[in-house]
Amino acid sequence: MLEQGQNKELIQLAWNFMNDSLRSDVFMRYTPDQIGCACIWLSARIKKISLPESPAWYDLLDCPKSMCEEISSVILNLYCIPRPNVAKLERALNAAKEAYELKKIIQKKKKKKKKKISAL
Repeated sequence: MLEQGQNKELIQLAWNFMNDSLRSDVFMRYTPDQIGCACIWLSARIKKISLPESPAWYDLLDCPKSMCEEISSVILNLYCIPRPNVAKLERALNAAKEAYELKKIIQKKKKKKKKKISAL
């Protein structure tokens, strides 16, 4: 329909957007066809590839241009989210693990102490 089947860059970029969109709520708000349509539309815009407008190809897939723009906006906003500081997260995780292990040791000592007291 779009005559872009051989354009591997367009296909790959659209696929990347589709995969990344799984990190958002678009699959709860739109149909998979509409999301796929928006991913193709967004990829074509980024790659500066003209797609048929008369008739508009996205209308044939029940996804008006405004919906393509909405979905694309949600997807593009994913790239604005700052990446987590992995080193900071690892330090926090290790501290939590150490605190948990320390708590277990303290609880074991308390149980031993209670047993000794009850044995007396």
